[in-house]
Amino acid sequence: MKPSALVKKQIITRPFTLGVILLSVWFLWSFNSNEQYGGYEWLVYYLIALIAWEPVAAWLREGGRWVPAAELFFLLHLQYYVSPFVNAKEEILELQPDLRIKIGLVVALYLAVCRVAYYFLRAMADKSRARRIEILDRRLDFGPRQYIAWVGLVAWTLFSMALQRNWLPELGANLNLIRSFFSAVGTLSMFILFYELGTGHLKRIATYFLISVTLVCMFWSISSGFLVGATIQAAVSLVAFSIGRKKIPIPAMLILIAVLSFLHAGKMEMRYQLWDEGKNYSTTERSVLDVYQLWIASSWKRITSTDSDEGKVPTIFDRGSLLQYLARVVEATPEELPYLNGNSYVESSAGFIPRIVWPDKPSGGAANDNLSIYYGFQTEDGVLKTAVGLGPICEAWGNWGWFGVCLI
Repeated sequence: MKPSALVKKQIITRPFTLGVILLSVWFLWSFNSNEQYGGYEWLVYYLIALIAWEPVAAWLREGGRWVPAAELFFLLHLQYYVSPFVNAKEEILELQPDLRIKIGLVVALYLAVCRVAYYFLRAMADKSRARRIEILDRRLDFGPRQYIAWVGLVAWTLFSMALQRNWLPELGANLNLIRSFFSAVGTLSMFILFYELGTGHLKRIATYFLISVTLVCMFWSISSGFLVGATIQAAVSLVAFSIGRKKIPIPAMLILIAVLSFLHAGKMEMRYQLWDEGKNYSTTERSVLDVYQLWIASSWKRITSTDSDEGKVPTIFDRGSLLQYLARVVEATPEELPYLNGNSYVESSAGFIPRIVWPDKPSGGAANDNLSIYYGFQTEDGVLKTAVGLGPICEAWGNWGWFGVCLI
């Protein structure tokens, strides 16, 4: 096959062309309303957008035969780095043009290397297509393990309820170990049962019961004030259902995003009113319905308020911006702060050691927390209340610069 034909087959597809058109319209519309950027800056971030979209276009062209985990990873970089630039966020406009171009090139290099690696991995898999079955084509046989999964899911739900209502005795240092055990059992059970739901092997009453128990579990998880637990549960359910049904449940995904976005809007105000000062929990026992009543009211107030009333509230998409963090890391390293030379990755490796072996090991987010403190995004007291995810590109640059961006 000629090189030109190969490029046309791999890249110039209808989904890719549609993405090019939509991205062009987005950039041109923003270009007319924002003249503070130079032409080279627009080109660099348009390149990032194309690289982020191309894997999804390739997935669509192939008929969506696999769970698009890597494709969604690439697509998220539109929100992480392109959207803050195109929408001309104030913290981005304050940067020097040369720095904006440099961080754009860093992101483009990172995505390009990731794309090349992913292309070769899939190419190697395609060579053995006869011996390989796409994940959405697989047929898993859980057999009697389905009954064990029901027990595991119910046990996880009851444990979550007891944990949130302080019904459990003082477990001390064993709490994390026990919580991890129930979480692992519950997650695996949820995967098995939603896979069976996708294949159509659950009866109607079992389907209603599964959905009800899952919603109850997510309900209690969210009442803690954190959205991440319920998000993980929903993601596991959707992936398992997709593998069983051999199609992605797009409407369910959109509903989930809408609900999480709504709750995210009032999350900070809810925490401010309910949590103890300086802590990420409340020592005062409250009704779960009261928590949700306050949370929903806070979210609705935030969404419907005007800038003059409450000030502009950052949305879940605004909170997803990583461009300002990368700008600080690239600008400071190594001119102000020396490279970390892999120290953050060494700290992360501690997470593979069970706490039962190392009782005093650092928390799972210690590496990210130390990175945030190192670059001045947070203080030692601040990381005890909330976390700031800097992303893999920030960590890679902070450790080894350009080489780290390629290596990671």
